[in-house]
Amino acid sequence: MNNILRCENCSKKMKKIVLWGVVLLVACAPRRQPHCQTDFQIEIWDMNSSMAYSTHYQITNDSLFVFFQDGLEGGKNTMLFSKALSQNQGDSICNFFSQLRLDTFRLEYINPAVEDGDQKEIRLRYRNIDKKLTISNVYIPSLGELYEMINRTIGDSKSRIRFRRSNQEPQLEN
Repeated sequence: MNNILRCENCSKKMKKIVLWGVVLLVACAPRRQPHCQTDFQIEIWDMNSSMAYSTHYQITNDSLFVFFQDGLEGGKNTMLFSKALSQNQGDSICNFFSQLRLDTFRLEYINPAVEDGDQKEIRLRYRNIDKKLTISNVYIPSLGELYEMINRTIGDSKSRIRFRRSNQEPQLEN
């Protein structure tokens, strides 16, 4: 009789352990990000004025294109890279947008101490916001995160967005 009682106690303890195990598995399971219902478009012109060219990035919910734009007269523009984005990749970028407050970005971020160097124009379209930014030798952390996300999607090191985080450059939040 004593053994039966001990077995019932073991059974109750075992049920609690299994229940807690299931709760932990569900709580720690990777969450699938929500599907983005909003269209977005990103255009980035990474300009190299001294060499008369720019690299133009176009990103939407379902595609990413990278073009070389020759700034010389008679020069040719060439597609360097194209990729159809998976739903997860498009949702990831779109969900990143939902966290940015695009309406708070200024139109220009310019470091007056430097005339050449890292020059970008960025056009961000999301919901009812259409914002064009000029960025000159300034690192903005939220845009740095966007560049990194796009670069991970590109993968190819030759077509990645060039940017630099440096303590010598002003680091601004939008």
